[in-house]
Amino acid sequence: MKEPESAKGAILDGFPRTKGQMVAYDKVFPTHLVVNLTLRQDILLEKLMARRTCVKCGTGYNVCNIDRDGYHMEPLLPKKEGVCDNCGDKLVIREDDRKSVIESRM
Repeated sequence: MKEPESAKGAILDGFPRTKGQMVAYDKVFPTHLVVNLTLRQDILLEKLMARRTCVKCGTGYNVCNIDRDGYHMEPLLPKKEGVCDNCGDKLVIREDDRKSVIESRM
């Protein structure tokens, strides 16, 4: 948060998850705005199950293209299927991106 590109603020995606985390974060970085987005669970599940992560450098991709029922979410595809654009290593589905894990967190 001390990088020059964060001077005007930052977006936290998936953090904080608890009130305790928010209280601790707010002591170091005062929060001025919080936005909570709500999506249909079936859409969210489909999008989360489409995440792919590079085993070497951790770069993330998403292979799901959703354009229905008022939702428009483009995929974030690698140039070559299953291969990381940054380092050339393989892309995998992380254990926490599997349907049963995601459903248990919802």
